[in-house]
Amino acid sequence: MKKILYIIIPFIILLTILLIIIFKPKEKEELKTINSITHFSFYYTRGYAINSDIRYYIDCDNTCIAKIKPYGIDDEDIKEVEVDKDFIKSVTDVLNKYDVIKWDGFDRVAKDVLDGDSFSLYLDANDNIKISASGYMLWPDNYKTVREELDKIFINIFFFFCYNKFRIGGVKWEQKKRKVFGIIRNK
Repeated sequence: MKKILYIIIPFIILLTILLIIIFKPKEKEELKTINSITHFSFYYTRGYAINSDIRYYIDCDNTCIAKIKPYGIDDEDIKEVEVDKDFIKSVTDVLNKYDVIKWDGFDRVAKDVLDGDSFSLYLDANDNIKISASGYMLWPDNYKTVREELDKIFINIFFFFCYNKFRIGGVKWEQKKRKVFGIIRNK
């Protein structure tokens, strides 16, 4: 009987240790958040008409410069403005809120669709966070919401400098009625 106990007890202990190792509750991954931006590029198309591409860039060194090209605007009318920390925070808040970090590596194409919409996003941020994503008629989670929120942020500044020059939908843009934030000076 003692021989059986000498065999069974170590076996039970070994089995218990293996089960603990295998089924050990996983520690939650530390969530990465974007706190600052070194380089940000977001480009998307809406069809295939002239000037149907939309481009937003941010480059930060000592200062942060945003370049903005909305839908329907010629390349020569791209606006370049120096932006402040509030502007950068509004962009990073959107990226964090919708977990854009998970977009990294997204690269999908609907090969059977011609003349569709596409996007690309590149981000170089704090703590060596790098995100690269692109798609053609296929989108990562929350894409539409992220796009719409980034549009609001960037377009607000663009039209602040251009409301006398452009008409949107046949109506002159009335910037006086809109809140503008994050602008330091027009470049």
